[in-house]
Amino acid sequence: MSKRLLLYCIFCVVIATISACSQTYSVTTASTTALKKELREMSEMITGFRCSFTRPQLTCRVAMSREPNEQLLESILVKVKAFSTLENLDEIARKVHWNDHVWRIRLLIETDRKASKPQYEYSAEYYRYNFDPRVQEVDAYQTWQRYE
Repeated sequence: MSKRLLLYCIFCVVIATISACSQTYSVTTASTTALKKELREMSEMITGFRCSFTRPQLTCRVAMSREPNEQLLESILVKVKAFSTLENLDEIARKVHWNDHVWRIRLLIETDRKASKPQYEYSAEYYRYNFDPRVQEVDAYQTWQRYE
């Protein structure tokens, strides 16, 4: 009897762990489709674009055939910034049944599929944290950071 109870407890723990993991959703909306079209028209170096949501963040990946120059990187960032409105990101949150704002948007630009991490990464957040982490101000994706 105790073996059966132990197996039942282990089974319950495994099921609880699996169900607690965040699910990743591929996201396609009118705004992501329009952004994909705009990016593809910018340069033939841009070979792919996709967005995915893993609570609480949206990740936009741009695949490139070769290394971009700074001007192209800046142009991509400008397009993604224009896309990153409260309206567009709230539409995405509703589509994936997330009852809050998208907390962070990440832009990953990849030029080498074999690389372990993207070559270029940018992000912006809904909230801005000042010196006191308990104080949250709404930034609404206006402040972008580049990670090296």
